[in-house]
Amino acid sequence: MHLHRTLISVLIMTGSILTATVGVTDNAWASPNCSPSSHCYGVAIWGYTPATYGSGGDLEFQCLYTSNTSHFVNEEMWQGTNDDPIASANWVEEGGRTGEPNGSSRYFFWADERSGGYNQHFPSGSQYLVSLNITYSAEMVYDGSHEWEVDWNGYSVGYSTSNPPNGEYLSAGTEALDNNDRTVGTDSSLYYLDTTYEVHFGWTSATTEDVGGLTSTSWVGSGHNTVSWASAC
Repeated sequence: MHLHRTLISVLIMTGSILTATVGVTDNAWASPNCSPSSHCYGVAIWGYTPATYGSGGDLEFQCLYTSNTSHFVNEEMWQGTNDDPIASANWVEEGGRTGEPNGSSRYFFWADERSGGYNQHFPSGSQYLVSLNITYSAEMVYDGSHEWEVDWNGYSVGYSTSNPPNGEYLSAGTEALDNNDRTVGTDSSLYYLDTTYEVHFGWTSATTEDVGGLTSTSWVGSGHNTVSWASAC
């Protein structure tokens, strides 16, 4: 589920997004305010990107746990679509999850929001289980004919159809629904593809946001190539 479903307001100014929402705090873990109706996030966000035909990065899951398996915790990436600079209604996402609908296991998922509504996909098989402290490559690429291909660890795993280009929004990080959720990870080698499919490394104008107070999120090193997020774990 996408970040902007739970924000009270979003201000977009010259490529960065500032959020005004109940529970946002610079003192992570102090008093988190996470619930199924008000998700917590630790993310890097880039609104009004250059026109993109895709994006990707290398996800590493260092901690991913929920005590309430009727909820979920995600560590993931979002690719905006359909020239939507805040991705409020048009996007593709993919990453790792624990909790609903597959219980306490950690597993790959992808989803999209487009003209046909919101859709989630949970491929079956051991190759879609996610282990801690292992890096997985994630990529979403526009294939033409209003279709985006979802790739996981070098394999094509699905297609988001009836979903026009271009992208104007990118995000990476974590999403949680409960104060007791635990999530620690990184997304490194962040890149995007321009409309000629040339690769550009570094999300140069992205900013980090902690929504709900569960996480502490920051850039690692320089160049906006790696984002890191952490809750108590």
